[in-house]
Amino acid sequence: MITALVLTPASQIPLLVAHPGLTSQLAIASGLFLQLFGAVTHGLTQRTVRQQACTPDMQGRMQATGQWTAFGLRPFSALLAGYAATTLGLRTTLFIGACLLLLPPLRLALTPIRTLRLAAP
Repeated sequence: MITALVLTPASQIPLLVAHPGLTSQLAIASGLFLQLFGAVTHGLTQRTVRQQACTPDMQGRMQATGQWTAFGLRPFSALLAGYAATTLGLRTTLFIGACLLLLPPLRLALTPIRTLRLAAP
């Protein structure tokens, strides 16, 4: 899970150094593919851990909490990013956003998830 989350900030590098032209477009497309791969991998691993760690009666509540956290904050984040881009500039805002994407894998690395061993079904 941690490795999959680290792919997200790494995938932003081509966007931060892009210049007009086909090479940058291909680099950004590759970064987006890497980001999607990391998101899918993290989602699958996260659901597996949840299914192993939570009792069946708590599965729905855990899913709803995760969905609210992931998708419920998007409108606020979009407004904040738009304001930041307007006041700080686009490249500065993208750089700050890429740096903030380092927080989730760091936070996860500080939890006991690194030592978790799932039992075979």
